[in-house]
Amino acid sequence: MAILDDIKETLTKTTKSAMDKGKKLTDTTKLKSQKSSAKKELTELYVELGKSYYEKYKDSASEEDAETFGKIAAAEEKIADLEAQIRAIKGIVLCPACGEENAAGKKFCGSCGAPLE
Repeated sequence: MAILDDIKETLTKTTKSAMDKGKKLTDTTKLKSQKSSAKKELTELYVELGKSYYEKYKDSASEEDAETFGKIAAAEEKIADLEAQIRAIKGIVLCPACGEENAAGKKFCGSCGAPLE
């Protein structure tokens, strides 16, 4: 019976060890996921703060920020130009009053009713 008791004890220890390792792995994975979410939230807050700062000071940038502000303005201009090219390809015009997209050739905006050019 001593051999069976030894086998039982070994199996019990092995099972407990495997369960402990599984719990550690689960806990670690859960914490890593929470850390990743917190980092993502922090990044979003930095972006929000940066955008707010830019909007507030874009017309009166300090010398140290002027170059970055210029790059941001250039990037915004490029994006606007690319969006205009996409609209031209798709046959879409923007309403000058509300900014809604309308099919080219329409006389009035489908959203606000303003005349389209």
